[in-house]
Amino acid sequence: MADIYPFKGYGYSSEFLSESESLFVPPYDVISEADLKQFRKNNPFNYIHLTLAGPKGNENPYGHVRKKLDSWIKKDILVEEKVPCLYFYTMEFQVDPDIALSTETRKSKKTLSGFISLVRLDSFESGKIIPHEITFPTPKEDRKKLLASCEAHLEPIYALYEDKKCRIISELAGPVEHKKPAIKIKDPNGTVHRFWKISEPKVIGNIQKIMKPQSLLIADGHHRCEAALDYRSWVAKHDPGFNEDHPSNFMMMFLANMDDEGLFIAPTHRLVRELNDLNSDEILFRMGDNFNIIPSPMETHTQSRRWLLETISAYKGKGKAFGYYDGWYYFLSQKSSKVTGKVLETEVLQEKIMRDVLGFMESQTLFKNTGYTHSYKESLDKIDSGDFQCAFILKGPDIHDVKAICKAGRRLPQKSTYFYPKPMSGFVLYKF
Repeated sequence: MADIYPFKGYGYSSEFLSESESLFVPPYDVISEADLKQFRKNNPFNYIHLTLAGPKGNENPYGHVRKKLDSWIKKDILVEEKVPCLYFYTMEFQVDPDIALSTETRKSKKTLSGFISLVRLDSFESGKIIPHEITFPTPKEDRKKLLASCEAHLEPIYALYEDKKCRIISELAGPVEHKKPAIKIKDPNGTVHRFWKISEPKVIGNIQKIMKPQSLLIADGHHRCEAALDYRSWVAKHDPGFNEDHPSNFMMMFLANMDDEGLFIAPTHRLVRELNDLNSDEILFRMGDNFNIIPSPMETHTQSRRWLLETISAYKGKGKAFGYYDGWYYFLSQKSSKVTGKVLETEVLQEKIMRDVLGFMESQTLFKNTGYTHSYKESLDKIDSGDFQCAFILKGPDIHDVKAICKAGRRLPQKSTYFYPKPMSGFVLYKF
C-alpha cells in the first residue's frame, strides 16, 4: 500500500557543506523564538530562510521564499542530484534518565535509522497513511501557502512503517558500509546526524517491494501532510494537465521502522495550573471513583521520587496507570475499564480526570490550564515552585498501541507523543 520512489533531490553544494554546522535546522514547528533569531543571524544561507523566513516589509512572505529558493538554485547554492536516489539517514543520540523515567544514573545510547523518499499521497480514509494527531486550520493553511508558492517540499514528514526483521535497514546499510556520509553533523543537543545517497537500482527495487504492503503512521508533520493533500486537490481541480504522475501526488518523507530499538517516544507529563476551587483532598476523593490510589510509603521526598519511578515502571496491570504529585507522591491505577481495544494513558487522563474530576469540559479551558514537560524532575519542581498545582506523570506510549488506535479511526489528545530526535531540515528537498 505504500508506494515509495527515489527522486533527484536538491541539497547544498559541496562548497557550502564546509559550513554545515550553520546551515541545517530542526523542523519548523519545534523551533523556539530565541533559536529562530539565532538561526537567522547564523548564516545568510541557513535553511531557516526557507522554512521560517523573516518578514520583508509588505512583500508576500511565501513569494519571498520562492524568490530565495529560485535564487539559491540559480546560483548553485542548492544543486540537484544527477540521478534519482533514496537517502539513508541515521541519528545517534543519548537519552537522559530523567526523560526516560529511569532510575539509572547514566544516559542511554541509541541509534535510529531511516530513509528519505517520495511517497504517493492518498486520503487518510484509504488507510495507507494514518494520522494520529488533531490538526488546526492556521498552521495547515500556512504550510499550504508555502507549498503552493515554492512548489517544493522543503522538509520531510516523519512517518513509521513496521519491519520486525529490519530488512529495509539491512538493505540500505549494505551499500554505505564503507562510504563516508555526504553529510555528518552534531546538533546542539549532541545528536549525530549522518546522511548518505543511494542510487543502486537493485537496492531501490528491493526497498520498494518490501514497502509495498506497508501502511504508514505519521509521527510528525500532520499539518504539512494535510496541506499537501489539500494542495493536490486544488491542483487536480485547476490544472488540466493533472494526472496520477503529477508531482503534487507525491510527498517527501523520512521513513523509520517502528520496531527499531532506536525509536524513542518521550513521555509528556501534564501540569495543571488551576483546580476549579478543589483542594487536594477533594481531588483525591473524586479520583478514587475510577482509580486505586497508593500514596508513597517512603519518609522523604528523595525516596518517594524514586519509589514513584519504580512503581510506574513495574506496573503490569490491565488498566492504565500514572503518577500524581501535588506536594506528595501517589500512584494511580484504573479500577476497571469498559473500553474494548487499545487505549492510551493520555486518553484516560483527559476523560476520567481532566474532564470528570477537574471539570475541564471545553478544549480551550483544558488548553489554558495545562502545561507540558518531558522532564520528571521539572514536572515536580514546577509544583514545588507554585507555578502549577499538580502534575500527572505518564510513561511514553507504545507505538504499536498508537497505530492500532489510529488505524481504527481515533485521533489522540494533544501532545500524546513526542518523537525524539527529529530529522534535520535542509539535507534534501523535493522540487516539482
